[in-house]
Formats: sequence, structure tokens, C-alpha cells
Amino acid sequence: MGPALVLNTDMAREGQVAVAGRFLAYMDDYVPGQERAVGMAGDAFLVALYIGGSARLTMDGLTYELERNNLVACSWEQFRRAKCDAGCRFRCICLSSESARDLAMLAVGNWDVKLYIARHPVLSLTESRAAYFNRYFDLYRATLQKPRTAYFDDLCTAMLQVLIYDLYDFLTGFIQHEMSPYSSGDTLFRNFLLLLHDTYPKPRLIAPYAERLRVTPKYLSQVCKRMCGQSASKLIDDFVVGDIRRLMERRDKTIKEISNELQFPNVSFFGKYVKQHLGLSPRGYRQMLARCAAQP
Repeated sequence: MGPALVLNTDMAREGQVAVAGRFLAYMDDYVPGQERAVGMAGDAFLVALYIGGSARLTMDGLTYELERNNLVACSWEQFRRAKCDAGCRFRCICLSSESARDLAMLAVGNWDVKLYIARHPVLSLTESRAAYFNRYFDLYRATLQKPRTAYFDDLCTAMLQVLIYDLYDFLTGFIQHEMSPYSSGDTLFRNFLLLLHDTYPKPRLIAPYAERLRVTPKYLSQVCKRMCGQSASKLIDDFVVGDIRRLMERRDKTIKEISNELQFPNVSFFGKYVKQHLGLSPRGYRQMLARCAAQP
């Protein structure tokens, strides 16, 4: 089981919107451009199933001809600012970028999917495939509208993982058909992600990875920046923070044991790193997890 979503506010329900903290939201009959109190950051990841008739959707300056059972995958900000014909209606699942990262959307083998979605945000589904995804939306609506239970966070995490991997599995055939031969930069970037994924504990400096990949730290960071818009250091921090979140959820490990396991020089340095990347001290983060678990 991957790290659980951190759902740190009470459930809120506003009409056809169900929100679990600021990390997960479900929306029925959503129309792009319509303001709803979803409380999600603009970089949140959205999957929306189109349930209207023939229409046009304009997003980021591009116009798409929509048909019933099209699936849209993009950021919440892109979708919220899009314009569409009257009668456009979507069923949406939205999860924060933090949750998306924690669910391994950046993991090796999934990067091609992210690039494909960026180029093709509107996908065509068969009737049977649309019915299949519709069942996910039904499940999320029912789950987010029921009372919180002790296993609510874990349940949401597991369901999201299944949805994301199902979506990736669906896209694999399209990606393989479109894929062009890898450049040397592509290969280096994928090898870096593979190394990051497989290394534990993870060094927090670029140099050890660059040395194993036989390139300079500067060149590795330049390739990462070109491939995904983020530096190698940022990607390393994302993976390290994922390990920290996972270990902090284990009540059988002390903060000192986690610090040692991840090879921080001391607990004080570990505390500063956690505060910098999670916004809370290690103790504060654990207290927040305990409050979430205690919510009815």
C-alpha cells in the first residue's frame, strides 16, 4: 500500500460537490468556467468524463470537438478556465498535486503517460470503457458522501491508485503507437528516474546520481529541466519527501529512527528538512496525522 492521502479538514458537501480536505474532490454535472467551492489548487490533477451531447471545448487556446464519453485529463486550473458550449456537463474527480505525486504518478514507466496526456488532454472512450470509468465516479461519489471511518484515508488512497493505474493501462496502447525513438536526453532522464525509484535510502545531492549515470551534475539538471521543467534537485526532494511521508505514517518508528534510516546527519537537520518541505516539524506532522485519524 502506498502512502495515504492526508485529509486534514472535515468533509464538506456543497450541492453536487464532495470534498475531502484540500486533497480530493468529486463533482457531478460540472460546467467548465463555473465557480464551485472546491478548494483545490490550480495544479491539481483532474479526470473528467463528458456526459453531454456534441459540443466544443476550448482549453489553452485549442478547440476540441466533444462527444459523449470523451475523457478529459488536465490540471484543475486548465479545466476551470476552459470555455464550452451550452449543455456541456462533466463528472469530475480532482486530486491535489501532492496526492498525485504520492500516488507515484511521477514513477518510472508513468512519465510517458504524463507527457501523452499533456499533448492529448481529450480522449475518446468506447461505450463499454466509458461505462467502466463511470463506475469509478459512482464509487467516489458514494465514498466521499458517507461518514468518515477509521480506514477512510486508506480507502481513498487505494481507490485512487486503482483509477490512476487503470487510466495509465488504458493509454499504454496509444503511447506505444505514437512513441518515437528516444533521444540521449530521454534515455538519461528515464535512467535517472529509474535510479531514483530504485535507490533507498536516497542521497539528497545530485552528485551521487550523476556519478552513477556518468554525467556531470550540471548536465543532469539541465536535462531534467528540459524534460519536465524541474531541476534534478527538485525531483530528488519529491522522492525523498515521499519516503518521509510513508515512514512518518508508521507509528512503530520514532522520528530518530526515521532520520537514521533515511541517512540524515542528525535529528535536527531532519527536522529542518521536514519543516521546509512539509510545512510542519516532524512532531507537528505526526500530530496532524493523529488528528486526521481521530476524526469521526
